[in-house]
Amino acid sequence: MKISVSIESPLVGFISAYQAKTGQKSRSAVVEEALRLLAERDAEAELACAYAASAAQDVASAQEAQATYNDGLTHEAW
Repeated sequence: MKISVSIESPLVGFISAYQAKTGQKSRSAVVEEALRLLAERDAEAELACAYAASAAQDVASAQEAQATYNDGLTHEAW
């Protein structure tokens, strides 16, 4: 799919230099790689947030389990 994008001159220069340095087929390939990396970074940030939220819940569950373990009751046989 083709789209049209306006890019400031310094970034166009960077894209061209990066293309020459890495041997990319086109400037479009450089932009595609940059967008893939941006999407990957965004997905990693979302995963880190989800992990942090999960870790907080894990700590709460561990504290609850420890409190139950420390309730002073001896092993109960059912």
